[in-house]
Amino acid sequence: MKKLVVLLGTVLALSIMIGSVHAEVFIPKNEFRGYYDQYGIYTAVGVVRNLENQTIIPTVMIHVNDSNQIISQEFIMSSIEPGADLPFKIKVPEVNGSNPILESSQIKFTTTEHTPTKIQVIYDKTLIKHPDGHTSGYIINNGTATGNNVVVFAAIYGKDGKFMK
Repeated sequence: MKKLVVLLGTVLALSIMIGSVHAEVFIPKNEFRGYYDQYGIYTAVGVVRNLENQTIIPTVMIHVNDSNQIISQEFIMSSIEPGADLPFKIKVPEVNGSNPILESSQIKFTTTEHTPTKIQVIYDKTLIKHPDGHTSGYIINNGTATGNNVVVFAAIYGKDGKFMK
């Protein structure tokens, strides 16, 4: 009986430990799309969500089925603070079929002590869509370090709250 209690206790402890190791870093399926951009380059867009309690640096691996040929692309992203999202845009110029299929993505990540830059994009009336399709607006640096060569990606949602791209 004592051996059975020890065995059950060990199984329970391992179950709890394995469950707590599960990572809460993911790309929501409803916020992951592929399309051909205005230059005819296949592009995957999405959002990496970090629900971990520490800052991470994710690596996103995407797979595109292009006429039964799998084309993969890996992209190392910037650090993401706990509880934050980071949009991404990955160009896959090797894809050129008429009906490519964006397969599910994979994410691996490392934790870091690095603090992400405190750059904030302002989405208000200053955001202007120009006749050629590009947008411009204001970006604010709320941090104390200078940001150079900043690239901004944004997740766009429709009036119904659905992810557009």
